Amino acid sequence: MHKKLTPLCTLLIGACAHDPQPTAAEAATAQTAGITGSAAAGSGVQASAGTAGSSVKAIAGSGGAATTRMQPPQSPPAATMNVGGAGSGSTMMAAAGRPDAAGGGGAGMPAARLPAAGVPAAGVAAPAADSCKKGELHAADVVFIGESFIAQTGAIPRLVSGHARDAGTIAASESYRSFAVSGTQLTTDEIPMQYTRAKAESPVKVVLMDGGGNDLLFGGHCNNGPSSCQELLSVVQDLFTMMGSDGVKDVLYFFYPDPMGIGAQIKDAMDILRPEMQKLCAASVSPRCVWVDQRESWEGHYDEYTSDGIHPTEAGAAASAKQIWQAMQDHCIAQ
Repeated sequence: MHKKLTPLCTLLIGACAHDPQPTAAEAATAQTAGITGSAAAGSGVQASAGTAGSSVKAIAGSGGAATTRMQPPQSPPAATMNVGGAGSGSTMMAAAGRPDAAGGGGAGMPAARLPAAGVPAAGVAAPAADSCKKGELHAADVVFIGESFIAQTGAIPRLVSGHARDAGTIAASESYRSFAVSGTQLTTDEIPMQYTRAKAESPVKVVLMDGGGNDLLFGGHCNNGPSSCQELLSVVQDLFTMMGSDGVKDVLYFFYPDPMGIGAQIKDAMDILRPEMQKLCAASVSPRCVWVDQRESWEGHYDEYTSDGIHPTEAGAAASAKQIWQAMQDHCIAQ
């Protein structure tokens, strides 16, 4: 049984440049003609990582013996769940008993930045455009999990799905599935259980997620340096391990813009959690994890992109969705 919570009303853009081909005269005089590219250094180095910390003991559901994973159904239902339109919340669940908080917003400029959004991780080159296999996944294979940054309006899943439709990646009538619920946490197993619900409905191949902000607000995690983040990080590591066992190919973890206004109290803790979560993501091989820092797309636009210092306006959701979709294209995720 989950605690009744008052929710925290709680990326990477790269480009490939193609150089012009040498002229016939240049080719004749040059011993070697051509250009080789190098992967830009960014966040995350592929490396093996063992399961750390506690098991995801309640992840398969409430009641009964604890398990570490739940097998997907043998015959997944044919129907898929579409993300709602503007103003809709989670298409799977409602945040009953968790009214979103509202408060006076503060605006400001974020501080120091991590590498630019969309830049391939160090040691992990983004796939060449012509090597990205298209049409291997369906819309139902891609799910969002997380909390109110996603679920309050449902705009981010709706807009990312729109980018996919515009690109011809999914059909005009399809949308990615969203299981995000306002007020949920990682350390209470609420966000991990969103994943188990998604895979119970039909197999999952790609997870687009946020999470951790409410754990900082309600659980007091990361208030005393990186060591105080370990419980939170262990839950995410166990969740990644379960996803890898279930056959999830990719996780795109889009981490928060700087919290302001009603969220200003957790900014110091979030500054501690951010690099620790980024390192965990970078170390994940199965599934591969792509890190997205939304401060990159929000910089200089906080007045426009949030009204309460935490949750995105429609403009903020559009900026986040564009950044998420760009990273999906750059890393050949669900294309």
